[in-house]
Parts: sequence; structure tokens; C-alpha cells
Amino acid sequence: MNSSSLLLSSKGSSLLFLASRPYAVKAVKASNPAIAGLGKKSKDKAGASKKIKLEVEKDPNKLVNYLCGSNLMQTGEDIKLKPDSEYPDWLWNVYTGPVKQLEDYEPGSKEYLELLKRINIRKNLKLIAMNPIKPQ
Repeated sequence: MNSSSLLLSSKGSSLLFLASRPYAVKAVKASNPAIAGLGKKSKDKAGASKKIKLEVEKDPNKLVNYLCGSNLMQTGEDIKLKPDSEYPDWLWNVYTGPVKQLEDYEPGSKEYLELLKRINIRKNLKLIAMNPIKPQ
């Protein structure tokens, strides 16, 4: 049987249909190994992948006036920061503190109920994971 063969057998009124899956066949190597994810990975003598060490910006003028690390290209420069008046008002009201607990919300509010639902889902998933008998 090759990879594109089919098997049909009749048993009473039911038909048994078996087909090989094309996704189970080994992938054909692309012309460009980098596209196929088959390219060489840089490794040092010990066999571990090399870590890229990024330089830390120490210039105070650049830290205050530019969004450091925003330029991902090899050429170009980072985004220059604008005055506060050019950004929307809601940006300054975004909560950036620690994650709120269930007690921090008003009972019955939408946020309270959503967090309660997430907590119960996590609890139920942990109970299912601890159950040695898997449901059929």
C-alpha cells in the first residue's frame, strides 16, 4: 500500500473507509533551508546555542528622549518620544500596579465575575489533572 492508497470494505450495511494521511508523509526539503526551519543553528564548541548579548544603553539623554529597543532593524534609530500632550488621556489612567485579587473587586461586578470564573476553571482543571481515572 502506498501513501495515496484507499481501502474500502463492506460489512453488512456499514462501510469501513481507511485512507492514508498526506500530512503523515515526511516533509519535502525546501529549496531554502532557512525557510523550512532546517538551517544551521549557531553553536559553540560545547554544543549549546550562542546567546546574543545586548548592549545596555547608558546615555541619559537618549534614555529620556527615545524609546530604547524599539528599532528591530540593523539600520535606523529608535522612536523619538513626543510630549505628554500628544498622547491620549486614557494612556495615563492605565492600571500598571500588581495583579488585582478577587477581594479588590466589588462583588457582583463584571470584573469580579470574570475573575471568579477564571479561578474556578483553573481549580477544576487541577482537579481533573489529579484524577488518576480518565473519563471515557
